[in-house]
Amino acid sequence: MLAIAGIAIDVLSRPATVYRWDEPAWLDNGTYDPDANEAWLNGASKIAITACVQPPSAMRNIIELKAEPEAEHIDAEVVIYTRFALRTSDEILGTAADEIEQDGRRYRITVLSPRSEGVYTKAYGRLIGDRGRTV
Repeated sequence: MLAIAGIAIDVLSRPATVYRWDEPAWLDNGTYDPDANEAWLNGASKIAITACVQPPSAMRNIIELKAEPEAEHIDAEVVIYTRFALRTSDEILGTAADEIEQDGRRYRITVLSPRSEGVYTKAYGRLIGDRGRTV
């Protein structure tokens, strides 16, 4: 069943760019600075991949978002399916989260769910510049 999902991902994927930073985004006081990535934009590795970027399912909105604090609810979240190994930020390693750009919109990877059975990664991304607020 999951092998079929991998085939669907291959068929529905479109070109995208992953931005990966090798420098840490952690400040000296131990807090993460997501905006620090903007300063490193020119130093980021740009990796051409294919990915399927979709809105989250209604079930995620109903089940998973209810478990999150109200401040974490966002309107600009997407689900990303790809065969490329994406990464989130890691405090121990001092690495910043990958960012993926498709169709001129850039998303920071917030949650990963690798699927070894289907050899693909399911990730959630947040639109960069969105702080969970609507206008």
